[in-house]
Amino acid sequence: VDLFRRSFQIAAIAGSIAIVFIGINGHGQAQHMVEAQPMKMAAAEALWNTESPASFSILTIGNIDIRVPGALCLLSYNTLDCEIKGINDLQAQFEGEFGPGNYIPPVAVVYWSFRFMVGAGSLMLPLAMYALFLLFGNKLEKPRRSLHLFVWAIALPFIGNTF
Repeated sequence: VDLFRRSFQIAAIAGSIAIVFIGINGHGQAQHMVEAQPMKMAAAEALWNTESPASFSILTIGNIDIRVPGALCLLSYNTLDCEIKGINDLQAQFEGEFGPGNYIPPVAVVYWSFRFMVGAGSLMLPLAMYALFLLFGNKLEKPRRSLHLFVWAIALPFIGNTF
């Protein structure tokens, strides 16, 4: 039990710190993606038409569209007021620059891959915080279901990196 406690302590502390830095790094990568690969960002958000201010898509399935107004601007440019070009406008721009062709990636794949990646990362933070709560509250051995949950959570970094 002592070996487990020490290993769990190291994992909980390192995981909590790492997931914060991963979030910061992901934010920086999203800002770079808007500049270097605007079509990829538009596809990751299923943003077909240019928006100003651009909203972040929580979930889009058919006509169901749950969005957070201005959040894509915050993610992309650290402001709530910006313009993000949509897939249709970028397609027209790229045809003008590079000639005829289909420059649109498989939107559903990119959209859902981004959701799985962010979702896996977002689940890791509360799990790491809960692990710290159990650890420093001396409640680590009590909720056995939580320990089983942590075993299954080992897959989250793999899921996040795969997508």
